Amino acid sequence: MLHKNKLKNILHTQGPLLYKLSGDSLLILLFFFFLVLIAEGLLPGVISSHIGLYVIVMLLCANLFFTIHLANQLAPAEKKIPSKKIIWGALSMLVLLVFNALLSLSLLLNLFLLLLSGVTIFYIFRVFQEEK
Repeated sequence: MLHKNKLKNILHTQGPLLYKLSGDSLLILLFFFFLVLIAEGLLPGVISSHIGLYVIVMLLCANLFFTIHLANQLAPAEKKIPSKKIIWGALSMLVLLVFNALLSLSLLLNLFLLLLSGVTIFYIFRVFQEEK
């Protein structure tokens, strides 16, 4: 068992590397999760019959909590803004997933619902990002 001082020393020396690795693994797990969701949408049961989706979600949550814990340990007062590339990638994946879910509808109704969803998300982000 590691002593508390030894663990603090390891966290202090290897903390930034662990933080970067946990962030990268979080991104890889999110990408894998979106691919699994797309595969489940196209061929239902192809992945969930072998690996439950809850296992992937549990891994994502554990990795997310580990990353948040490391971020609070390393720089608790520092506020970081996510990269715009990641945000645009996530939004485009969200649009593709919503479009895939609405494929049974007509094309014009599908595009209208996507536009309506996009406008709603835009205004929700604006409300939450307002400075008081």
